[in-house]
Amino acid sequence: ELDNVPGYLPTLFLIVKSTEVATEIRQAGVIYLKNLVHKQWGAEFITVNDGEPQRVPFSPEDKQAVRSGIIDALTEADHLTRPQLVEILRRILIHDFPDRMPGFIEQMAAGLDVTTQDPKRTRACLLACRALYKVYEYKPPVS
Repeated sequence: ELDNVPGYLPTLFLIVKSTEVATEIRQAGVIYLKNLVHKQWGAEFITVNDGEPQRVPFSPEDKQAVRSGIIDALTEADHLTRPQLVEILRRILIHDFPDRMPGFIEQMAAGLDVTTQDPKRTRACLLACRALYKVYEYKPPVS
């Protein structure tokens, strides 16, 4: 399976966020990416009985490539791919926020600065805020 090939995840992500790729291909790719993230994002590297590390589908580097580009992808997404990208972000936030995403709040805040007059970026950051809110919406408060 290609899912286990190092670099597959960021390559698929690049296809999904490229505006030069046909809409139908991006739409199929983002649905596949969403399913991959949903099923396999939370998996970590594990060790088997003989002490050799067993590779799980996404390396930390592959995950970082997606984390670091998700707001940009949301900024450029069309109405067909945007909902899946928001769901991908929500699944990533469930597993990685805040420990593996230390600058995420600052990145969202910068995009919400209305003086930049970039409505696509503002919408993307509002969607990211909503995705973050959805992660914590029904969690009980921490004492």
